[in-house]
Amino acid sequence: MFDDSGHMKEAKTKSTLKNALKVEVSSRHADVTASFLDGCAVRWVVSWPTGGGTVQDFLDNFRRHIQVHLQMSDVYLIFDKYNEGSIKESTRSDRDKGVSRVYTLRPTARLPLQKVLLTVGSNKKQLIDLIVDDLVAHKDMLTASLVVTGNDPVPVQISRGVVTRREDMSITHEEADTMIIRQIAYVGASEVLVVADDTDVFVLLCHFVFEGDITGRVMMVSPVKGRSFIDINASVEKNRDVMGNLLAAHGVTGCDTVATYYGIGKGVALKVLRSNVHSLSNVGDINCSVEDAVQQSTRFLLSCYGHPECESMTEARQKIWSTKVSRSIGGAPKLQTLPPTNETFRENVARGHLQVAIWRQAIQPNPPLMDPLNYGWSKDEGSSSLYPTIAAENVAFAPEELLKVIKCSCDSAVPCKTKRCGCYLAGMACTSFCKCEGGHGCFNQKTRECLQAETEDENM
Repeated sequence: MFDDSGHMKEAKTKSTLKNALKVEVSSRHADVTASFLDGCAVRWVVSWPTGGGTVQDFLDNFRRHIQVHLQMSDVYLIFDKYNEGSIKESTRSDRDKGVSRVYTLRPTARLPLQKVLLTVGSNKKQLIDLIVDDLVAHKDMLTASLVVTGNDPVPVQISRGVVTRREDMSITHEEADTMIIRQIAYVGASEVLVVADDTDVFVLLCHFVFEGDITGRVMMVSPVKGRSFIDINASVEKNRDVMGNLLAAHGVTGCDTVATYYGIGKGVALKVLRSNVHSLSNVGDINCSVEDAVQQSTRFLLSCYGHPECESMTEARQKIWSTKVSRSIGGAPKLQTLPPTNETFRENVARGHLQVAIWRQAIQPNPPLMDPLNYGWSKDEGSSSLYPTIAAENVAFAPEELLKVIKCSCDSAVPCKTKRCGCYLAGMACTSFCKCEGGHGCFNQKTRECLQAETEDENM
């Protein structure tokens, strides 16, 4: 569930879920009465000035893009928030690794490259403020009604040249995904268009239409031109058999704040869902404990791994290990290809429980009061930044007797290069338990061969 740097492995097959469930139509069936735009998704498709363009040039392009939507209906423009110390901050920082330049943005400044600017949180926050300020400054040019939710918890409404703070729509959710749901339910429009790309938004829309919290007809379309419309109501009817557990299954099998499992993509999860054997009602229920969520998630994931007869993830891990070893002629399988242990699985389900609880409360103005430190997240003393807990502090990664056998303590300038290294002497690669941590600074030839093989696998 984690890479060598300790970052959670992302779910890269999320779109598989949307593609399998969606019902596409060539156009809208009726006139839209309200459009809800994921501001961060729109920001990527608006023409980005190059060759000496300024920030104001981009703001002009963005405003023109919004004006097109205003010609069709009232518009609700919703941006992500970037809260320090949140679970989303951790996952965003993982995505931003390698890009860290922070700019001071002002309308007359030269516009940096899109990829550089839009992959750093502080840059995005500045740009959101500038977009909101620009729309307010051009209030007399906007047709229909525009409600903008930016960094401020209170949205701003611009209508007929009048700017109003919508205190009644105040919201403290962090993600645009959940804020979109809240505003659709609050506005109660009969014909809704959602402009977004994210699978999370699709799943949330399906869930709340299924639950009856969103009563209007809902269409979803990508901000990228030329894409088909998705009929959310028809998608729900077509897949009613999985709708009751879809939100929880999506959360526990991998999303932005929950690690994915090797070999368990969204297609596998959907197949198990369709068997209608498992309930995930405890996952994300604020009245249920983490242990309640783990119990249901264990049964579900064991079926995903093809071992519903097992009683625990560790038992399934041992069975799959034994099967792979007996069939392999090239040695033992890589540990990353096995199910997680009970201990690491528990922490990941805790993160899923928290995320799904936030999703389930999307129709409320505020997320549930759940401390991330009790749900699979940790932070260092004196720091506000969270990082995912791999296993509880009192859990050993391996029996002490085994660690004494398989780890070395080499600390020379060229560690593990000679037979003084116990791993080298035994003909084994060093591991993360060794002092060298089995990384690129290790000179054990077996370690280097393993690292090379892993690099080749990643490039395949």
